[in-house]
Amino acid sequence: MKRRGRNDLDEYNARLVRAFTTELLAVQFSGVQAKDEPPAAAAKRLAYLIPIRDSNWNSLVGPFFDTDGVAALRGVTDQAVLHSAQRGNILRLVTPDNRRVYPVWQFRENGELLPDLRAVLQILGAGLDDPWTWAIWLNTPSAVFRDHSAAEYLWSGRTDAVIREARRTAARWGA
Repeated sequence: MKRRGRNDLDEYNARLVRAFTTELLAVQFSGVQAKDEPPAAAAKRLAYLIPIRDSNWNSLVGPFFDTDGVAALRGVTDQAVLHSAQRGNILRLVTPDNRRVYPVWQFRENGELLPDLRAVLQILGAGLDDPWTWAIWLNTPSAVFRDHSAAEYLWSGRTDAVIREARRTAARWGA
């Protein structure tokens, strides 16, 4: 994947500021009151909600949040995010430069987690201990899921079908 140049990044940031200003004005006009937070702190918190797009894996399993981004989205501490990842409730991937990243598709905009992800990760992990492979499996459309991804099936409540296919896949990986 081609990395963004400085001019591309400047243009993206300018478009981002314009779009944010438009949304902020619309929210303020609607009468919603902002929480009592210094503007610099609010800006920092909101900046963490912008997914990371700087990865060759982006087309397969991204974009990504970093730990601070997940913490801001969910309204929890970085430690709580790390603990959730250790328990398998959140899929955490580690990049070659040792950055912890979290695929965005496992979260709703309100911070809700992908239902039944822990059960699926446990099953896949029994066949192959490779979180990047699990992420690709979860995020790639498949004929098994009628050209949807396993993650989309989980979001729509079709957990049984995902669990069945995860068991089959883990058995093949472990063979």
